[in-house]
Amino acid sequence: MPDEPPQRVEPTGDGTRIVMRTLFPTKELRDEAAEKYHAIEGGEQTLSNLAAYVAELTRNETDLTGAEG
Repeated sequence: MPDEPPQRVEPTGDGTRIVMRTLFPTKELRDEAAEKYHAIEGGEQTLSNLAAYVAELTRNETDLTGAEG
């Protein structure tokens, strides 16, 4: 896993998977980020907002062309 980029985009069938990873020097710092700053929830919220944005772009494109794509 250390050779993998911390963020990547992977095609999955008819969708896309976004993989994000953050490495912390210690478990304590990781736990602090998760608990004190709600890092996991914040990341999920950011990706949810991105998904909604992309869905809106796709809808607009479909509206403009009259077909998907």
